[in-house]
Amino acid sequence: MQVEQANFKTGDNVFTLPVLIPDIKSIRAFAQTLHAHGEAWSGMFEGWSATYTPEDRTHRPSNSRMTFMPAEFFVGESAIWHVAISWEDGRDAPPVELENRRGIGGESHVVYLDNFMMEANTIRHKAN
Repeated sequence: MQVEQANFKTGDNVFTLPVLIPDIKSIRAFAQTLHAHGEAWSGMFEGWSATYTPEDRTHRPSNSRMTFMPAEFFVGESAIWHVAISWEDGRDAPPVELENRRGIGGESHVVYLDNFMMEANTIRHKAN
């Protein structure tokens, strides 16, 4: 885990509080374990709310060209920090990972994971 400073704005006031962010490798390992099990799950992961939804080939996302609902893992609080891992190309394909640090510096990035290394190309985006 790492300690980061999260910024919260309420009206004209900005508050800075320390938050503990789980290690990305432990997040990936936990998500892969849930994905291998293949059943819906909701609970806490290292102090953060988390969910896993398995792939659903009987439904498709609205306003999308996708032909099925991909398996997804989500951990965090979207206004502060979160990681979303999605198996967009199917259950057995490598997942796509999004880390959003909206409340911690405003940066987000997408990582296309490799099945063997669980590391790969990163695309960074600084929020306005």
